[in-house]
Amino acid sequence: MQLDRPILNRWTHTPWVSKTPVDDRTVGGILDEEVQIGFEGDGPMSSRRLVPLSAGAHELLFGPHRDAARRLITGTLATLDGLEGAANLRGMSMSSDQASFATNLLMSNTEAGFYPDSVAASDPVQFERSMVSLIPSVRAAKAQNTGWLDLGPRVSAKLRGLVEHGAEAPREDATEVALTLLHELQHSITPHDPNTVRDSDVWLEEGVAETLAWWPGQAAALRERMGLPLRAGETIDPWSVPPDSVASTEYRNRHRSIQGLLGLAGVEPRTDDGTIDPGQHDRAMQLLQGDVIDRVPRNLSRAIVRHQHLDESLEPELRQRIVDVAGDPARVDELGAWIEVNRR
Repeated sequence: MQLDRPILNRWTHTPWVSKTPVDDRTVGGILDEEVQIGFEGDGPMSSRRLVPLSAGAHELLFGPHRDAARRLITGTLATLDGLEGAANLRGMSMSSDQASFATNLLMSNTEAGFYPDSVAASDPVQFERSMVSLIPSVRAAKAQNTGWLDLGPRVSAKLRGLVEHGAEAPREDATEVALTLLHELQHSITPHDPNTVRDSDVWLEEGVAETLAWWPGQAAALRERMGLPLRAGETIDPWSVPPDSVASTEYRNRHRSIQGLLGLAGVEPRTDDGTIDPGQHDRAMQLLQGDVIDRVPRNLSRAIVRHQHLDESLEPELRQRIVDVAGDPARVDELGAWIEVNRR
C-alpha cells in the first residue's frame, strides 16, 4: 500500500468550522490531533493510497510503529477487496474521547448529507448546537455509513494497543477490534440515500452488519491479515465481546433475527458436520448486501418462498412479516410456524 505525506485536514478550508469550540478544544484542533486517514486511488481497497490528513495520522503512519499500523490498516481494507460498494469508503478516523468521536461523526455525517442544516447550510450556530447535543449521545463503538470509518474511543484505544504492542497485546483486544472493524466495514458497503433513511431500517442494517461480521471464520481471517493470528487452542466467541453499549441485548437480538431469517432461506454458516461453508457466506452477502437496506426483506422473502416451497402469492405477506420482525427473535419463530402452515 502506498503512503503519502500529510496534507491539511479536510475542514481547514472552512474557518468557522475549525474554530467551533468543543469542550476545551476546537473542531480544527481535534481534527488535527486525532487520526484522520484518507483512502485514495483505484483498484482493490488494500492497494489504496493512505493519505494522512492530520498530525495524529502522520505519527501513526510514519512513527516508530508504522509497519504494524500499515499492516493492520491494509489487512482491514483487504476485507473489502472485490466487494460491490467498497469504493464508498473514503477514509477512517480514530478518537481519544467522546468529544473527538462526536466531532468526527458530525464531520462525516455532514459530508454525507445526514446533517443538511449544519455545515451544508453554513450555519455556525446550528452546527455548534448539533455538536453539543451529539457529544453525550454517541456510542463508543458505533459509526454510521458515511464514507468514513469513524472509530470510537474504546476501539481506538485497543487498536493503538495492538499497533504498539503487537504480539504482547491481549488477544481478546485483537478479537474485539476485529469484530468491530468487520461490523463497521459492512456499514461502509451498504448503499445509503440520506433522503430515504427510516428508523424502521435500523434493526435491519445493524442486524445485517452484526451477522456478517460475526460469521464463523471472518474475525479469525481478519486477525491473520492484521498480523495477529489466533494462537494454538484459541477460539473466537463473538458473544464474549458484546457491543460497548447498554443496547448489547438489542444487538444480539437483531443478530439472532437475521440469522434466523437466513436459516428459513436455507442459508447456514456450517454444514451438518460443523465445517464452515464459504459458499453460504457468499449467499448471505447476496441476500443482505449490495442493495439499499429496505430491499433486504424482499430479497429474503423471495429466497424463503423458493426454499420453503411456498406459493408465490404469499410473498408480499411474507415480506411484511419480515419487516415486522423488528429485531425480535421470537417473531422469527412465529414466522417459522406460519411457514409450516402455508407450505405446499
